[in-house]
Amino acid sequence: MALTSGTKLGPYEIQSPLGAGGMGEVYRARDTRLDRTVAVKILPSHLSDSPEAKQRFEREARAISSLNHPNICTLHDVGHQDGIDYLVMEYLEGETLADRLAKGALSPEQVLKYAIEICEGLERAHKNGVVHRDLKPGNVMLTKTGAKLMDFGLAKAATQEKPPSSGLTATLMSPGGSHPLTAQGTVVGTFQYMSPEQVEGNDADARSDIFALGAVLYEMATGKRAFAGKTTASVVAAILASEPQPISSIRPMSPPALEHLVSTCLVKDPEARWQCVSDVASQLRWISQSSAQAAAAPRARRKLVPVLAAGMALLFAAIAGVAYWRLRTSSPGNFEFYVPAPEKATLNTMGVAGAPTVSPDGKQIAFLATTAEGVKSLWVRPLDSAEPRPLPETENASYPFWSPDGRSVAFFADEKLKKVTVNGGVPSAICDVTEGRGGSWSEQGFIIFGMRDGGLYKVSASGGRPAPITRLDKSKLEGSHRFPLLLPDGDHYLFVVQAPHVFLASGSLKAGHRLADIPEIDSSASYSQGNLLFVRGTTLLAQPFDPARLQFTGDPISVAEKVRADPQFNFGAFSVSSNGVLVYEGGASGLSTQLLWLDRTGKQLGSLPGIGSYFGVSLSPSGNQLLVEVDEASAGKGAVWLYDLIAATHTRLTFNDISSDPSWSHDGRRIAFDVGQTAELHVRDLANGVETTLISMPGESAVTGWSPDDRYVVFDSHGSEINSKWETWVADTTGQHNRYPLLQPATDARYTRISPDGKWLAYAGYETGRPEIYVVPVDFSGTQPKTGGNKWQISTEGGAVPVWARDGRELFFTNAPMTTLYAASFTVTDGMVHAGTVRKLFDLSPHSNSSFYDVSPDGQKFYVAEAPQGSSSPLTVITNWLARIKR
Repeated sequence: MALTSGTKLGPYEIQSPLGAGGMGEVYRARDTRLDRTVAVKILPSHLSDSPEAKQRFEREARAISSLNHPNICTLHDVGHQDGIDYLVMEYLEGETLADRLAKGALSPEQVLKYAIEICEGLERAHKNGVVHRDLKPGNVMLTKTGAKLMDFGLAKAATQEKPPSSGLTATLMSPGGSHPLTAQGTVVGTFQYMSPEQVEGNDADARSDIFALGAVLYEMATGKRAFAGKTTASVVAAILASEPQPISSIRPMSPPALEHLVSTCLVKDPEARWQCVSDVASQLRWISQSSAQAAAAPRARRKLVPVLAAGMALLFAAIAGVAYWRLRTSSPGNFEFYVPAPEKATLNTMGVAGAPTVSPDGKQIAFLATTAEGVKSLWVRPLDSAEPRPLPETENASYPFWSPDGRSVAFFADEKLKKVTVNGGVPSAICDVTEGRGGSWSEQGFIIFGMRDGGLYKVSASGGRPAPITRLDKSKLEGSHRFPLLLPDGDHYLFVVQAPHVFLASGSLKAGHRLADIPEIDSSASYSQGNLLFVRGTTLLAQPFDPARLQFTGDPISVAEKVRADPQFNFGAFSVSSNGVLVYEGGASGLSTQLLWLDRTGKQLGSLPGIGSYFGVSLSPSGNQLLVEVDEASAGKGAVWLYDLIAATHTRLTFNDISSDPSWSHDGRRIAFDVGQTAELHVRDLANGVETTLISMPGESAVTGWSPDDRYVVFDSHGSEINSKWETWVADTTGQHNRYPLLQPATDARYTRISPDGKWLAYAGYETGRPEIYVVPVDFSGTQPKTGGNKWQISTEGGAVPVWARDGRELFFTNAPMTTLYAASFTVTDGMVHAGTVRKLFDLSPHSNSSFYDVSPDGQKFYVAEAPQGSSSPLTVITNWLARIKR
């Protein structure tokens, strides 16, 4: 029934009708309590007794009541009087987008402005778990303050399993002549703007709204509907099988990037569309900014860009930097080009370094590089520029990651988590961190990060004290949680778990605990456009992934081959933005290194050819033979090899699953090494080849040396039933193979080394919060080895990996980032240690496995595993990576 002027519904006095549709009548009214104008919507009389209509009416009230956003029409009140159900909403002055489109297409500037506002309103709805399901021009009001979304009558909660059956598809306020086709049945929505899955009667989620958004944007840009037809059947057929006419063929002056964005919204397969509306909004803002900048350029110059784009996949950075935004969006396909290292520098990705990382908007890359002078720092390369630039005061940075707005990069350096703005300024410290291992920056202003030997922590991006959010599960022998990835909802996260078998795990910040494990992945991951990307071997894979349920929804598909990964640190050298820009470094997994010997200035004196990645390095007492751990795929991971430096031959000694950390006995007759991924120590007699198991226990271990009389093997242990931190133990090679604690400080003790005379133990300790080199007395003369008495700190600015000179008069060590080698003289008078001035010897290669090195008997040569100078591959950049996958 029509309401007449003066009718009262509660405190609301009807003034005049505003519009009517199949699902409602809307009136202008006055709120007599607050003396304000409102809009009152009622069910028409022919639907007042319909349970389905009442259900939709109530659903609209619930949906709008949960939303409060400048771009969503506000619900003030709901009521029931005299058999009439009504909603009281914000009164909007303006015109519907449908009315505006009846006059023709919008200008590109208007399209972008209103599109961004529509996205922002839709994003708020989706974040509140509300899917609109009937987004169309008639449900968008254009007001003086911007675009407003209306009519959530078909909205549903995102967790609902099935859409309710309904025959109600009419619009809220569609004036005559602008009514799109509607239909009845189980399908809900308005056909011209419905996604293929809705047309087929399947469930609709946020990606269905994104399809409708694409249809609305297409109409805004062209003045024509994306899917037209004279009958319902012809419209349905167009949605399911046809592609709309290119925007550029109708409106040649529209930004090419907008055409790409709209076409991605309108992809038939929801898995291949934009996966969240925030990505669409980000793209629109980028297009808006880029269009404004391009408008200032001479038209003739801008016309050259498509010509240059054709050569991008074949040329290096000089061409790659030209008009990047136009290149990457010049077609719905994707482009591939290369970003080389800065001039006279090498890229630094493996080990304590980190993958290149692309900004959330896909416009910049941050990466680590080392100059010819040995300075390792953080660099940024805008993809619309041919020149990368170093960021000041970022020396020894590692594991960079972007802020959500793309204005800052966070990184680890000097035992701190730091951040730096990329357009100027100097880094500032966020918090103290002991050897950080990756982070993720939330839109809510906090960061979660991992460390070498701990769980994950959360800290405010503005600075503060970190709070733990995960703890190591000792029952699974976990040693570290690292490389966290916050998922789009800002609550769930993924992270790498270092354990005997590395795997990915998930957690929830709101729930405050760890959730499911994902054993299928053993490396860092990134999320983009509905897929989880990760490296398996040297193949970059993408697998459809539901971030809300933390479950895969399809099979993995190859994106790129020969992508570099670090199996020791468990990350892949790749990054992907939410809008589909992928960057990675090509090359073999880990590092294919040479074993170099260098003099005390760092000058190369010789080398052994690389057959894989070198780790453990131990020089024989004579200095003529070398034990190395080689990670070689064809020979088995972690095999111990023996190199004869005189005869220039090499022989594989072990054929266990994994053999690592080899060490010579002082008499040169035996070697000790770790086996497998638990604390299992073996001793091998080189004369007869007999190999015995010395100890076997849960946890991790690393052989570090022998006692002077070769009775005991010294090893670091962590995560066993005995200890939860890194400590030093010895295993007796005689009798019952007993084990005894040797050093059990309050904090971790790593890289322990016994002096040649067997009287001192050097180690990296964490008493100050960062690793420093200490020495303590050790005694092997009694029935059980022990340490005790005073200890002396040798380093003052961080230290790791001590190695004694064979005469005991010098102690060598690296700095904490393991990028520089130092030496300190060592003397003892009346039981007192006198360490001389710490002297820098030389910088290590950015690609050295510098936690493993040894010194010749005369103290003049250093054996270090390094990648050849300049061996890093250029970075590969792929725009719209999803377009190259054929599902």
